[in-house]
Amino acid sequence: MMMEYALRYAALGWAVLSVKTDSKGPVGELVAHGVKDATTAPDKIREWWTRRPDANIGVACGEPSGIVVLDLDARSGGIEFFEAMT
Repeated sequence: MMMEYALRYAALGWAVLSVKTDSKGPVGELVAHGVKDATTAPDKIREWWTRRPDANIGVACGEPSGIVVLDLDARSGGIEFFEAMT
């Protein structure tokens, strides 16, 4: 299932990497250089998720994927900050 989504993201031009299921950290044995190893290459994505089908999906934001993400952490006042900025 996760492999299918990772491949869909890659088809959009988003560079993906496998991340641990219990954290935001990369699966070290697959992506030793973390976000620098993110890719849109279907063969590499299939290899990673075949080896670790339980891995979550990380997306390399910024230049590698051409997207920017705003992470609003509600526990740290992110919602209030966003409301004040809009």
